[in-house]
Amino acid sequence: MKADQSGSGLISIRHDFLADRPPRRWPSVSLCMIVRDEEKHLAACLDSVRGLVSEMIIVDTGSSDRTVEIARAYGAEVRFFPWINDFAAARNESIRGAKGKWILWMDADDRLTAEGVEQAKCALLSGLAQVYAFRVVSPVAGNGQPNITVHRRLFMNGLGLHFEGAVHERLVRGPHYSGTITTCETNIVVEHVGYRVDAETMKAKARRNLEITRACLERDPGSAYYQRHLGSASYILEDYETAAKAFQQVLDNSWDELAPFEIVGAHVLLVSSLQRLGRHEEALRVAELTVQRFPDVQDAWATLASCHIGFRRWSEAQADLERALAIEPDPVRCPSRLPLGGVQRDAALVYLVQGQLDKARQVFVDWVKQARAEGALQPVDESVMTAARQHLEQGNPRAAIAALEPVAMGDSAASRLLARARLQAGEVPGTFALLGAAALLDGFRPGDLFELASVAFRSGDRDTARRLCQYSLQREGRSEAVCSLLGTIAALSNDADEAFRWFSQALMLNPKSRQARANLAQVAAVAGMSESDVLCREAARLMAEDSTAEAVSAIGLALEYDEDNAQAWKLLATAMQRLGRDDDAVLCAKRALELAGQAAG
Repeated sequence: MKADQSGSGLISIRHDFLADRPPRRWPSVSLCMIVRDEEKHLAACLDSVRGLVSEMIIVDTGSSDRTVEIARAYGAEVRFFPWINDFAAARNESIRGAKGKWILWMDADDRLTAEGVEQAKCALLSGLAQVYAFRVVSPVAGNGQPNITVHRRLFMNGLGLHFEGAVHERLVRGPHYSGTITTCETNIVVEHVGYRVDAETMKAKARRNLEITRACLERDPGSAYYQRHLGSASYILEDYETAAKAFQQVLDNSWDELAPFEIVGAHVLLVSSLQRLGRHEEALRVAELTVQRFPDVQDAWATLASCHIGFRRWSEAQADLERALAIEPDPVRCPSRLPLGGVQRDAALVYLVQGQLDKARQVFVDWVKQARAEGALQPVDESVMTAARQHLEQGNPRAAIAALEPVAMGDSAASRLLARARLQAGEVPGTFALLGAAALLDGFRPGDLFELASVAFRSGDRDTARRLCQYSLQREGRSEAVCSLLGTIAALSNDADEAFRWFSQALMLNPKSRQARANLAQVAAVAGMSESDVLCREAARLMAEDSTAEAVSAIGLALEYDEDNAQAWKLLATAMQRLGRDDDAVLCAKRALELAGQAAG
């Protein structure tokens, strides 16, 4: 038993209830709800609790659809209450005068599971507590990570328990009841379908909550509770400046009003807001503070890893993510704010960048298999893929992104198509993770490592691009594209020798390539050399490595540019001698001496 930390003044215990032997009789229960325009959801909600409740009280705050008609069809008492931007006020109206010994509150987009109904009957007869908290599971659209929160949904009537909070209202004890009130956290599940909506609907809810929250803060500017909700609503609306300020207020004030998961969430979302504002040093400091305060929370270490990834500190990020993976998530006590599989994917990408390709694939593929087996990841419907392709063909990449983003995780084809859409929309950030996930799932198709290197280069990460090009050379051998990218990276890094090497290699692989010739001409001009001289330098390097046959190829191209290059003939003579072609070696040496003499004369 321990003191509750959400500001309600209740005492908390935990107990799991079974549903295998439900009682035949149980105390009366009043269902109390507030609704508005819920004709799509209400009937399913009422059906889910009919086997538990003996009274239904539904407060309507201004419906213009068939909500009231549906409620009355189920025998509910319907009350009308004007909406005053205060959820607690409406909720308190719904419990006023309830006749049941117990009260169950639900939202129209809630569903009490069949097992939950039987478990609730057992809870009512257990005598363990006056308040029972249920697990509210909110699946999000597509393959997003379900959100799990704990709500006090079932409580004894007549104890003065009521609601406070104009938005995200909470059950609290009244001032006139002096007895002990115990709340029991249970395994009873309520399915909340309200998050299965598109981004615009979520933003509409956020705008509504923002208006209410601002009004509350005018009355109580020091409230960490309302600052936290201001931050959350602003974050959804992509107002990261306001979100950052609000979350910083939460960190700076007393946390007495907040549950542990709300405190962790404020830290994590502050880091994310600062990152989106480009304030990366500040984000790193907050992330370091977060792991100090919450060392046993997976999100804390994953958030710190995201900062280290942003600074390309791969070894630090790897250590952070390994700490995160070692922590068993607690979706009830501390619901994750990370995308489904985000920790595993990030760990895999960090391994990939550091050349640990097999380990990277193992981490991510194993997680995807497990998530599919558990039903957390669903196959992507072919109609979604078809619609996304059509959007791209019509030049509407953002529509393709909107269709694919909720479902792409764990599906290589969808991830590749989403990456293509992002690139077409000019959204390079985030593309690397999508292509990386697809490559890991497919076991690295030919060209995957180069494509990842190209995206890293476009993102300004030359070091990662260079590493990935090297991995590509090791796995797939040389190609003009990989050598050209390595040459470009070297040239931009003012490494002339490496630029000479890779641009020469690109031309050797495809002597007819106009781009390869243009690259070689440009790097030669910058160095004040001819293309022939650059190729001779590459030939000399290859000779030093005993790669004589390749050196001959480079010399041939050098002579194609300038057949009177004495150095090229001299190198060719040495190469012929190494290859045992002594007669040819003599002829080449003779030609080199002739050209040298002409130059001296």
